[in-house]
Amino acid sequence: MYVKESQYQSLIYVYLYVDDLLITGSSMAEIEQFKNRLKAAFKMIDLGMLSYSLGMKFVYTDQGIILHQRKYINEVLKRFSTDQCNGVKVPIIGNLKPTKALEENATNGTLFKHIV
Repeated sequence: MYVKESQYQSLIYVYLYVDDLLITGSSMAEIEQFKNRLKAAFKMIDLGMLSYSLGMKFVYTDQGIILHQRKYINEVLKRFSTDQCNGVKVPIIGNLKPTKALEENATNGTLFKHIV
């Protein structure tokens, strides 16, 4: 992330990920000037308002921006065959007392990390 302060004390934030830029700030006029300077120096395509980036969906409303990862979450649920499960408010059993298992199978650490 890079931050550029303008002469009018507004800020422009530039987020760089591989070959993608996300540019935002407090002044649309200054953002446009900044983008035009970049376009003069580099071959660039302006894709307009951000709608999807890094697995996150951006939805613009009158109240602000809603950010969610519904698509990513659905992919994870499908990968572990839990996409048809019923939702619960608290996914734990109340007053559960853990006990030592008599037999334990080895845990696949990588699979466990993917699930978590």
